[in-house]
Amino acid sequence: MKTLGTFASFLLILGLFALFLWGAYMGVKYIIARLSFLDPTTSIILIIISTVALLCCLIIAGTIKANFGKRNVAFQQEKAAMYGKFVDVWLHSNKTGNEKEKLPAELEKLNKMIVLWGNSQVIRQYKQLLQMTGEEKQDKASILSQTEKVLLEMRKQAGEKNHNIKRKDLTGIILQNFRIQ
Repeated sequence: MKTLGTFASFLLILGLFALFLWGAYMGVKYIIARLSFLDPTTSIILIIISTVALLCCLIIAGTIKANFGKRNVAFQQEKAAMYGKFVDVWLHSNKTGNEKEKLPAELEKLNKMIVLWGNSQVIRQYKQLLQMTGEEKQDKASILSQTEKVLLEMRKQAGEKNHNIKRKDLTGIILQNFRIQ
């Protein structure tokens, strides 16, 4: 069955390519027919101007695409730092001593990063997590579940599809101090 689908895809692509070649041939034929009415010098000048304009458009489009790619890389680095900071803060939230004293400053940095680099879903899930951890009576199971939701949203924002990730897969790896019975 897969072979039939591959063959049908190949035929479709071949047909579209043939259609493209026919359209290009007809376009060139039309342009030549229109230019045949003009003086040969004028025709050559128009062809040169059109070619230069097309090349300029291609150069400008290539530059825009290259700069857009650089911008995305910078954003991805900031987002990756945000994800790493999230994991670090939640790993250290159960520690005691010196590491516990550093937590408010680290949490403040994380909050700034999420506000700057998180998409709307990440921000919503993280806000719910903060509300849950701020309550007097904390349910560790629901906090763990919400932490997993934040991690999944961060992975989605990074471009991951999150297929076949079951409940507690991520938090089971990262937050080994919590146990749900």
